[in-house]
Amino acid sequence: MIQLVADDVWPGLADHLGTEARTVAAIAYVGAAAADLLQLEPGDSVIVDGSDRVVSAGGVDPEVISTWLDQGVDVRSLPGLHAKVMLVESEPPVGIVGSANASANSRNLFEAAIVTTDNGLCDQLKEQLDVWWTRSDEVDARWLAHARAIYQPPRSGPGRRSPGSKAAAAGPIWLGKTTPSDYDLGPKAEAELSRLTARYGEGMVETWQLYDDDEDRLLRGHEVVLFEVSVEGGEPHGNTAASAPAVVARVIVDPGSSPVALLVRTDDTYAQQGIRFGRVRQALWDVGAEVGWDEPYAANSAAAEAIRGLWIPRLRNPQA
Repeated sequence: MIQLVADDVWPGLADHLGTEARTVAAIAYVGAAAADLLQLEPGDSVIVDGSDRVVSAGGVDPEVISTWLDQGVDVRSLPGLHAKVMLVESEPPVGIVGSANASANSRNLFEAAIVTTDNGLCDQLKEQLDVWWTRSDEVDARWLAHARAIYQPPRSGPGRRSPGSKAAAAGPIWLGKTTPSDYDLGPKAEAELSRLTARYGEGMVETWQLYDDDEDRLLRGHEVVLFEVSVEGGEPHGNTAASAPAVVARVIVDPGSSPVALLVRTDDTYAQQGIRFGRVRQALWDVGAEVGWDEPYAANSAAAEAIRGLWIPRLRNPQA
């Protein structure tokens, strides 16, 4: 199997990552979103460019490296590395060669990756990763302390966004409905919910149960404003509270369960400000749009800007 994954690369690779099989990766630059994108597990290995030049320019986030070390990931540094390759040692093995760094900024760029299960290519990839591993240096507590001292977060600007920043709102925005009834999450969704909660904090991650086939349209980086309705398919009243816009971090399909979106708010996203459905509806009417539940409002459209304009974003710290 040889497959091209283009444009929205990291969501397209999600099914191959975070599995029980060992993953070995060489990704030059890793931003604040890297732990979410790569989904490394204990026993996995990753090589980065941990040189002073790259770290001081914000190319490698020390807190991500710290997270990986705490999780039991083998982290190495190879100055001059510019590759973006991975090998998942499953049966059959899966090789990935692409252009995307492990950063939220890659979601704004036109990226591509080749995914293959060809044994010959995967053997060559393993040999090359072994060569880079032998030439690399171990990343340890001493490296981490030095990296934290010299690290400068990358500047915000066009093409840079974090999972919960207003810059991420450059994508489409959805209006969605949720009911108060509980529903069972599948094991994959439960595990991902726990991981995101540990990263962003209690109350910062929300689940949204989707209809079948919606998982193909709702993508990582989209924004969602939710309204609670009493019954499935019902309409919110004018005074129904609107959740502050949240960013789609993952869309997960567990066998036997409805697809679920995991929505993230961080301390640099919008605060809850008592916005009601009636105000959202009026804001849309004011720009000649109507409330729609089945399609998102296009990025940078008047309707999308009208919705976001109802909330005042918190101050935010730019991330890679």
